[in-house]
Amino acid sequence: MKGRLVILLALIATLAAAGVVIGVTYRPERGPEERIAPGMLRGPLSGVASPHPQDAAGREWRRVAVRPIASIGSAGEAPLTMPLHVRIDGAGCVYILDWSERCVKKYDPYGVFLMQFGHGEGTAPGEFTNLSDFDVRADGALWACDPVNGLITVFNGDGSVRATMRPDRSPHRIALLRGDTCAVMSSPAGDRLFSLYGPGGQTIGACGVLMEQQARLGIALDGRIVATGSGGFAYAAYRAGVLAVAADTGDSIAVYRETLEQGSFPDVLVSRSGDAEYARTDPDSPVVTRCLSYADGELHLLLGSDDRPHGAVMDVYDARTASYRYSYELPVDAMAACVTRTRLAAISDGTVTIWERIEGSPPP
Repeated sequence: MKGRLVILLALIATLAAAGVVIGVTYRPERGPEERIAPGMLRGPLSGVASPHPQDAAGREWRRVAVRPIASIGSAGEAPLTMPLHVRIDGAGCVYILDWSERCVKKYDPYGVFLMQFGHGEGTAPGEFTNLSDFDVRADGALWACDPVNGLITVFNGDGSVRATMRPDRSPHRIALLRGDTCAVMSSPAGDRLFSLYGPGGQTIGACGVLMEQQARLGIALDGRIVATGSGGFAYAAYRAGVLAVAADTGDSIAVYRETLEQGSFPDVLVSRSGDAEYARTDPDSPVVTRCLSYADGELHLLLGSDDRPHGAVMDVYDARTASYRYSYELPVDAMAACVTRTRLAAISDGTVTIWERIEGSPPP
């Protein structure tokens, strides 16, 4: 049993890298799965949002010039074992979620290891059972989600634990807004996809009714969220092909649109074990968007398709209107990336490469 659980945990991490929700529990005895198509559910749809289509006729390609700075891999000090998510702070420091070690590792702008947040698997302060997401403030404070433990852990810039918060729903994705307010996606999702929490973990708002039976089938909406710098946040679904921008207060959806890369709500496979119900997305449904970054009024969405002729592709949208602007290719194939005004970091084959973005690069 223990060996099978270890294998399952490794599989969960691999699926997360492909945009599949983490948090599956080993349940050996379940009934047959029922396939449900959320996009075609019948019944009253009052209050359920519908995404507006994009106006773009096709992709407008631009060249983004970059200069390689550093590469962080499986060798050297603090080697990476299973990197899944990357962020860059205002000073250019790079933070990498290393899932197999249940921690976030911090490197300076040139790839030199500085410290780590979290110290192993468990339920004590600073430990994680399932580290699913994190975000970083300008002062280096880091907030991390563990949906299995049901906690948000707040770290000081030196890596010490400042506080732990237990929100009313299990935290899965997080974006840090103004004044120690955070936007959180839960797993499973509730009848509102996004919750807003104050500094002490108290609920101060909720928004996001995007599909019927969302509380039951919300796993189809899994994706990423990112703060937009104005007090609000943006959301991109892994598989559904939708992009939403919250108002500056973060408590309502201001814009809800389809992405240029078309997707649809994936089928949800539902099974039962006694009185409990378990749901998972159809693993064969395509991943449309792998990750989401915000930089200088723009949202950068890394496409999920693996059949590009050269490298991975970023589609760029206006951060207020969610309107498509242009696309560019990354220097490498990537399963995750982070873009800022001056930096680009991408995860590819277990290695994180850091580039400097060169201003004024010529058109293609």
